[in-house]
Amino acid sequence: MAPTSNSVEMTSPRKIAALATCVVVICLAAILWQVHKERAIHRRFAEDATRSRASAEQGDAKSQFKLGKIYSLGKGVPRDYAEAVRWYRKAADQGDAHAQYALGFMYYNGQGVPRDYAEAVRWFRNAADQGYATAQYSLGLMYRNGLGVPHDDAEAVRWYRKAADQGDANAQYALGFMYHKGQGVPQNYAEALRWYTKIAASCFASTQARPLQRWTSILVLVLALPVAAVPKRRWGPATWLPSALLSAALAAALAHALLLSDTSLALLARVLPIFSGVGRVLWLAFLAVGSATFAITAVVQAVRGSKRSRPALN
Repeated sequence: MAPTSNSVEMTSPRKIAALATCVVVICLAAILWQVHKERAIHRRFAEDATRSRASAEQGDAKSQFKLGKIYSLGKGVPRDYAEAVRWYRKAADQGDAHAQYALGFMYYNGQGVPRDYAEAVRWFRNAADQGYATAQYSLGLMYRNGLGVPHDDAEAVRWYRKAADQGDANAQYALGFMYHKGQGVPQNYAEALRWYTKIAASCFASTQARPLQRWTSILVLVLALPVAAVPKRRWGPATWLPSALLSAALAAALAHALLLSDTSLALLARVLPIFSGVGRVLWLAFLAVGSATFAITAVVQAVRGSKRSRPALN
C-alpha cells in the first residue's frame, strides 16, 4: 500500500505543473496573437498611408483626412501632429466635416498647433453645422465649460440635443446630466432617466452585433459574482472553488479584452491610457498571469483537500 501512496504524492506536483504549463502556454499564445494583430494593423496603416498619399496630393479630401489621421495616430508612419494638421487643414478647407472636427480637436489639445480654444470652436462649429454629431457634442462641451466662447448652459443643451438625437452616447449622457442637475433646462429626473436609458439601449444594441463579446462579458460577471457575494466560510470543503472561479473569470476577461472592437479600444484609450499600446499588452499579461495563478492555487487546494479527506491506511 505504501508505494501507491508515494505514487499519488509524486503525481500531484506533476499534475499541477502540467496544468500550469498548459494555462501559461494558452495565455501566452493569446498575448502573442494580440501582438501579431497590432503589427498587422501597423502594416495595414502603412499600406493605407502609401495609397492615400497619392490621392491626397491630387486634392482628394477624404484621402487628405485619412492621411492626417494616420499621422495623428502614428500608425504605419512616425507620429507627426504637425503633418497631421497640414493634411487635416487641406481637407477641412474643402468642407470635409470629419477633417474640420479633427482640426478643431488638434487646436483644442494643442497638438501640432498652439492651443487655441476659439479656433477649436470655429472648426467644431463648421463641422456641427453640417450635422456631424461628434462635433455638435464637442461644441456643446465648449459652451458648457466656457472654452473659446462664453459659458452658456442653454446653448450647450441645444448642441447636446442635436448630437443626442443622432444617437451620440456622449451627448446622451451629457444631456441626461443637464436634466438631472437642472442646468440649462428645468430639472427633470424623468427626462434625465430617459436619456440615460437610451445610452443603455445603445450599449446593448452594440453588443448584439458582437454576440461572442457580449457573452464573455456576461461570463465574467457570472463567475466573479459568487466569489464576491459568498463569504469564505460558506464554501465548506470546496475551498478550491473560489480560486477556480476567479481563474475562469480572468480567462473570460482576457477573451473579452481580445475581442474588443477598434471603436471600443479607442474609447477606452481616451479614458484609460492603459488600453493603448504597451499598456494594453501589460493588461493582457496581467489577466493571463492572474488566471494561471488562480488555476494553480485551485489545483493545490483541491489536492490538499483530497489528502485531508482520504481515509487513513492501516
